Amino acid sequence: MRARSLLTLCLLCAAPAGAARKPLSKQKPTPAPLTPSAPSVAPRAVARLVLSKLPPRAKVSILDKAHQARPGKSGQLVMLGETVDCGPGARAILRLAGGTEVTLGSHTRVRLDQAPPETRVHVLRGKALVRTSAKRAPGTSVEAATANSHAVSEGTLFSVCYDDKAKETFVAAEKGRTSVFSAGGSFLSVAPGDKARVVKRRVPEPATAQQAPAPCGRY
Repeated sequence: MRARSLLTLCLLCAAPAGAARKPLSKQKPTPAPLTPSAPSVAPRAVARLVLSKLPPRAKVSILDKAHQARPGKSGQLVMLGETVDCGPGARAILRLAGGTEVTLGSHTRVRLDQAPPETRVHVLRGKALVRTSAKRAPGTSVEAATANSHAVSEGTLFSVCYDDKAKETFVAAEKGRTSVFSAGGSFLSVAPGDKARVVKRRVPEPATAQQAPAPCGRY
C-alpha cells in the first residue's frame, strides 16, 4: 500500500509545473455536410405553337413526358420531348429554330424528339407537313419519323402521314428529293413530286396519291 502511494507521488512530481489537465470535451462531433444533389435540368423549349382560328369544339393539346395534358394556346412554347395533339377539325403549326415549320392536320399527334441542329419530329398519328428554310445552315437536318420508318429531305418541303391502325406510312416529296428508310433498314430515294409508302416493316415502295391511307386526306 505504501509503495503504491509513493509511485503516485512520484508521477505527480514529474508533471511540469503549471500544467493543467484538459477536461474531457462534451461537444458532439460536427456531422459531415450532405452532398448536394445534382441540379435538375430545366426543360428546353424547342418550338413555338401557332394556332389559327379554330372551329367550334376543335382542340389542340400539349402533353408533357408524364402524359399530363394542357390546352394549347397560340404563342405557347413546346418543350423537348413533349407531344402536340390536334383533335378533330384542329390545325396547328410548330415553329422551330432555323426557320423550320411543321404543320399538323386534324387527328394528328406529333412528338418533338430532337432539337436543332438535328431536328427530329415523331408523327405518332395523322399527317405532318415539314417545311425547312432554303438557307439552312450546313450540318443541320430535319427528320420526320413514324413507328415503322423515317424520312429526311434534301429539299425544303415534304409530308409524312402515319395510319396508326394500319401501321402504314405515306411520304410525299414536294420540293427536293426525300430519302425514306424503313425500320428494317431498307431505303428508297423519292424524287420531287413522287410518293412512297411503308407498310408495317416492309421495304419502302413507290406509291400514288390514290394509295394514301384514309387518315392522310387528299394529296
